[in-house]
Amino acid sequence: IASALGNCPKLATLKVDSNSYGRASLSKVLKDAKKCKQLAELHIGGSWFGSAGMRVVTKAVMTFPCLRTLDLTNSDLDDAAMIPIVQDLASLKTLAALNLTINRIHFYGRVHILRALADFPSLTTLNLSHNRVGPTANLTS
Repeated sequence: IASALGNCPKLATLKVDSNSYGRASLSKVLKDAKKCKQLAELHIGGSWFGSAGMRVVTKAVMTFPCLRTLDLTNSDLDDAAMIPIVQDLASLKTLAALNLTINRIHFYGRVHILRALADFPSLTTLNLSHNRVGPTANLTS
């Protein structure tokens, strides 16, 4: 799939969820997806690339100028991953939806995400479902 992306410069949505990508394969797909200058939606969850592989993802998606939706559902992300994720993704001023459903985000990850929300002026949807972020009454902690 990676090499074929170069032939789709107008591709706006790429869904490659749950394909068991390792870091190397995912890196190749994201590298070639850079040729898709109109890419607005990227769904790469379910690959279980984990916190270590997340830097590969965020560094790559920072180069997508039109990205509005990033779906990282079920990617084995934990609290420690939230710091680099929000720091790197803050440069995506077009990001409107961030899906972090079914990861291992707990209280500290939630705190990092919430502190960074001011850096995401276009964000309209943040999905933290099926994590352990705690009661919504304490979201400003």
